[in-house]
Amino acid sequence: MSESNFKRHLHLICKAFIAIALIASVFLLAACQQEPAVQNEPLGSIVGHAFYSNGDDHSGIVLTLDKTDGLRAITKSDGSRAIVSMSSSKEDGSFAFYDLEPGTYTIYASSNDSVEKAVSTNVVVRGSDAVTADDLKLTATGSISGNVIMDESKTGNVGFLVFLAGTSYVAVTDDSGYYCISNVPAGEDYQLVVSKGGYTSSTVISCSVEARGKTILHEINLLSDDIASGSRSLVWKGSLADAPAEPKLFWAYFNSTDGCSYIYDGEQWTLLALKGDKGDQGETGASGAAGTNGTSITWKGSLTAAPAEPSLYWAYFNSEDGCSYIYDGTQWTLLASKGEKGDQGEQGIQGETGAQGPQGEQGIQGEAGATGAQGEPGAAGAAGANGVSIIWLGSFDEAPQNPVILNAYYNTETGCSYIYDGTQWTLLA
Repeated sequence: MSESNFKRHLHLICKAFIAIALIASVFLLAACQQEPAVQNEPLGSIVGHAFYSNGDDHSGIVLTLDKTDGLRAITKSDGSRAIVSMSSSKEDGSFAFYDLEPGTYTIYASSNDSVEKAVSTNVVVRGSDAVTADDLKLTATGSISGNVIMDESKTGNVGFLVFLAGTSYVAVTDDSGYYCISNVPAGEDYQLVVSKGGYTSSTVISCSVEARGKTILHEINLLSDDIASGSRSLVWKGSLADAPAEPKLFWAYFNSTDGCSYIYDGEQWTLLALKGDKGDQGETGASGAAGTNGTSITWKGSLTAAPAEPSLYWAYFNSEDGCSYIYDGTQWTLLASKGEKGDQGEQGIQGETGAQGPQGEQGIQGEAGATGAQGEPGAAGAAGANGVSIIWLGSFDEAPQNPVILNAYYNTETGCSYIYDGTQWTLLA
């Protein structure tokens, strides 16, 4: 390449670099002049406790956090749950969720070792504050297992019913005599009874169940002769205030005075089942499946008769009878009844009597004044502004939980309709 060509190429390269530098400086200047990015809303957190009402170690309870719209869980496009976060409780039952956007959340507490499948509570997060959720309480369970054998044989022991007296917890033995009663609420003073056909063992075993524990009982050995003859069958005598007179072997009854059950062993009445303390109030069941979205009321205005060919949740004011009606898909039903009749207008003023004639001649009787005209009814008020669609929730005996603005319902207890104004329920009709 000649020197002149080299210089020409070098000159072109330098001009290209200068152009690139100018373009870069323009973009940099434009970026510097842009408005600062809007900061995200502050993130909040939820703290709380999930625990076993009948246990000491509350660790391992699974906590699931769902985002809701105030009434139901928000789902993904494929219909699955939109789970925000999951956690588990510590030994003292505490848990926490962090970095949460403002909104309404549902917390579910569940455990494989509890009577309840799950319990839940709703929490509203606003700003960066830590919100304390209501306590989530579960009932811890455990299991009872062991063996029932006949004539000390390790086989042929299938079909014995092993149950806890006074409860619905029961198991059936397999061929080896093994049984296991699962999901028994943790507690003391359970009475284990063995039965088969017409035979019921007179031997009652007292046992306890630890929270999330396994209770293994000693082997129970029975005799085939007793089972075949049914000579040890329990004869139930019912509920009595005192023990039956002249009892026979294996008679049993419930004593309504002390709340315990007894069985006669041939010499004396022995305890069959103790009276248990009243259990704690059970937790409210888990929320049912979310209902379908409500339909807004379509207001058709003031009419002298019902609109023709109505659609679901059309509503109108009937100017003939002064009531409002809503279409339920089959017929028009009352939405709001007519108000009471207003006070009657005041009577017009009586006209004055005519003046008397001069003295001497009898004056001409003046004509009676005409009765004043009836007062005209007051003018109708100006039409109100168009309202926003109401979301009708139906009839309930108390206000629905977690309402959103313009939710409305009919209260079957008070006979009134209410609407939620964003802060509280106010009277609608």
